[in-house]
Amino acid sequence: MAFDVFISYSGKDKTTAHAACAALETAGIRCWIAPRDIRPGTEYAAGIIEGIDSCRIMVLIFSAYANASPQIHREIERGVSKGLPIIPFRIEEIAPTKAMEYYLGSIHWLDALTPPLAKHIAQLVEQVKANLQVGAADGTPPTGAFETIAPQGASSADYRNRPNRLQRSAITGHAVQLALALSVTLAVVIVLVWNFLPRRPPVQNNPVAAAPPLAVPLPERPVPVPNPGFVIRRSAAFGGDGGAGFDDLSWNTNQLQISGLNIMVNLNPADTAQRIIGGLQEQWGDQSGPLHGGKGPFAQPATVIRFDPDEKIGRVDVNTRSYHFPGANPPPQWIAGLKVWTDTRVYTFGDMTFGPTNQCILAAGEVLLGFFGRSGSYIDQIGCIIGAAK
Repeated sequence: MAFDVFISYSGKDKTTAHAACAALETAGIRCWIAPRDIRPGTEYAAGIIEGIDSCRIMVLIFSAYANASPQIHREIERGVSKGLPIIPFRIEEIAPTKAMEYYLGSIHWLDALTPPLAKHIAQLVEQVKANLQVGAADGTPPTGAFETIAPQGASSADYRNRPNRLQRSAITGHAVQLALALSVTLAVVIVLVWNFLPRRPPVQNNPVAAAPPLAVPLPERPVPVPNPGFVIRRSAAFGGDGGAGFDDLSWNTNQLQISGLNIMVNLNPADTAQRIIGGLQEQWGDQSGPLHGGKGPFAQPATVIRFDPDEKIGRVDVNTRSYHFPGANPPPQWIAGLKVWTDTRVYTFGDMTFGPTNQCILAAGEVLLGFFGRSGSYIDQIGCIIGAAK
């Protein structure tokens, strides 16, 4: 898979690097970041080289730790030798070492020295977008999430011959104009027909019951409200095949981005060193969905988070694991950990210290509408329900 941006950072600056990564990927810019993108079985140094070679831009999270790191110096040297544009993102007001100055002395720096950090990360996203557009002036279409992967069964030559983004925009523009004209005509016809229809007496609407608080299952499943202006897609489902299936799109009657999560973590009763995502419940505005799972023993205190109104979810990491359990052959596959990336923060639930880790990545303009999967005493399987306006 090709990437857009290699993020070079010291482990001491992990929080800032991950926040930048989340914001870039929310904007549809595919990032390579260690250790997440080092393939299993690959030596760390070899994985770094592969990552740099697969990217078009390098972003350096520059701090005192990065300034003194021989590993960061080697990454910058490799990026320069490959001709990658380098964008230093300075989070501390320090002078670069001689080695750093040799590589970065003539490059424009982005300073993130004053709070809030989110404002500077937004500037970084715009700078990366601009660099990708400049890099595409030679005819290479700008890449983003899902755009660098040829469809299954298509050859790489077929994919290269597809129209680039500017050509696709022109084609789309004509299609939008035609659709608009047809929509106006249809609206006129509907109004004319409506005026000649016989009138029926108005029907009194029944009052809608108030939604129960988060962490309380609703008694009945609501009727889905179709939204013809929304395109829905589902990611792959990750985990095992136990429990009963669930799909929360029908609860999200207004098709809103998830506004809150209630996550319960349990300990495996057969091995209390192993943690499991035991329960999951979502909220959209004031509407709560049902509680999935949550019946198993050794439940830990629940974690409830509320996303800010303007906080955009860009990625969800799902960690699965085969658990020690007496009499189970093969052992059960449950969800061990979840990590939700937004453009400002990263939220971690359960155990994310091992693999395999699977990802739901949202493109620019997409929103996370809910989850689907399977649950019993714990969460057995999970996938993402993603929407985008037409």
